[in-house]
Amino acid sequence: MVTAGYWSADRTAALLDAWRALPPPVIVEARAAVPMFRASVDVGDPRDFDTLGPLREFVRAKYRLVASFGDHDVYVVGSTGYLVADDSTPYR
Repeated sequence: MVTAGYWSADRTAALLDAWRALPPPVIVEARAAVPMFRASVDVGDPRDFDTLGPLREFVRAKYRLVASFGDHDVYVVGSTGYLVADDSTPYR
């Protein structure tokens, strides 16, 4: 998603719309040179990563890091609005 020319602001907006409508209960991120959701001191040339900013902000606001194993981070929906209710209504 951070490869120049591969991703666009329109693709980020479409993904964000889908996640707002039905947020994934769990997000697993593999470590990369440029982390998607963990705070990073140096994200490189910001021109390459600006289109992902809204997605990062959404995840940082709605999810919490619950586990790290190997080179993966696991995020689950936090308590800021999207809670697992029960089997019949998975999101509120």
